[in-house]
Amino acid sequence: MASDEIENISYLHDTMHELDNTMTAYYNSIVNSSDEFADSKIQFHSTHLHVDMQVTLPDD
Repeated sequence: MASDEIENISYLHDTMHELDNTMTAYYNSIVNSSDEFADSKIQFHSTHLHVDMQVTLPDD
């Protein structure tokens, strides 16, 4: 193998490694956002939708 071919392979390897790191970080960001959304949805449900509401009928 020529020296420039080795450099090209090293560059390609480094670039693929950087791309993998970027994609992993992006995936983790999506997962974290999803978890935060689920937590906020659960919080909303527990505080706003599952409140015991007492219905009072007006006196006629």
